[in-house]
Amino acid sequence: ACVKAGSGSRALPDHVLHWVQAPSGGLLQNVTVYIDGSLPDGPSADIGRVGFGIYACSSDGTCVAAGYATPPPWIRTIQGAEGWALLAARMCSLFTVLSAS
Repeated sequence: ACVKAGSGSRALPDHVLHWVQAPSGGLLQNVTVYIDGSLPDGPSADIGRVGFGIYACSSDGTCVAAGYATPPPWIRTIQGAEGWALLAARMCSLFTVLSAS
């Protein structure tokens, strides 16, 4: 789900995308989207936490949207976080062609 950070008073589930800067109209359109998954480690593998960020910019490089989230708890790898970030970006896009470059 795509929601603006602070848009409600109740806590949102981890896997909901929190917008730091929400896209105009609520959707990513005519922008370049960058994603990044991460897995900060603790002293043991049991306390590592995955997360991801999304950054969208216009053709002149101006930031038009930025957000973050943690994937559902069954995703426990960096690769899973990257995949979930791609899914989240796609769910917030309107007929956008996504490509890896």
